[in-house]
Amino acid sequence: MSHPDYNKTARDGIEALVRQSKVIVFDAYGTLFDVQAAARGAGLGPLWPKVAEVWRTQQLQATWLRNCLPGGPAFVPFWTVTQEALEVALAAAGVDGSAPATGGEAGGVTIRERLLQLYKELEAYDDVADVLSKAQAAGRRTAILSNGSKDMLGDAIRAASLEDKLDAVISADDAAVFKPDSRVYDLVCSSLGVRPEEVLFVSSNNWDVKGAAAYGFATAWCNRKGSAGDAIPGSPDVVIESLVELAEACAAQATKSE
Repeated sequence: MSHPDYNKTARDGIEALVRQSKVIVFDAYGTLFDVQAAARGAGLGPLWPKVAEVWRTQQLQATWLRNCLPGGPAFVPFWTVTQEALEVALAAAGVDGSAPATGGEAGGVTIRERLLQLYKELEAYDDVADVLSKAQAAGRRTAILSNGSKDMLGDAIRAASLEDKLDAVISADDAAVFKPDSRVYDLVCSSLGVRPEEVLFVSSNNWDVKGAAAYGFATAWCNRKGSAGDAIPGSPDVVIESLVELAEACAAQATKSE
């Protein structure tokens, strides 16, 4: 079922959002990095989709629940959340994580170890390097804002050779709470010296976009899966199917600035 707030198209506003921004901030997991890649590449055969789905769902649910437990956020690094979520996913799919991994690069490790190693080196989507380059060429600073732990993000960025395409990498570690808590979005303004209205925030996670919009960022929902979105208040400023539309808008802005 479609949501009436999502009847906007990329061309109705993405160029305007780029024009008004000083920095373009991207969520990491699901937006820049393919969270299904680890399970898909671990030699799990037909079980990999189940592992990937439960793993991701458990990750997200854990961050939300930890944020709202009595007594304040029960924060742990996202790498801990990721390891705990994997155990639930393996059990749900009936996979013995202690069994030897298979495949050309398994190297005598267990399935659990292989999955976690692959998660550290998640594949970047094909449109990522280009959009980051075009954003910088348009004079916009580029940054990641992620629940991911600093070490996790560093590993993924190096694996995808994106180091020179990002001006800042901001982790929820520094707020000791997870998105969509406003203290995480605060980190963008304090780290980069910008006001909320100078930020364009891009995420494939609808709940994240809505949190950022409520905070005051301009927002683009990168709806890679064609989802109907979450039934919670708010809507993004624009919906794009991939980061290609954003790259085109940045290129157009760069041309106008010449």
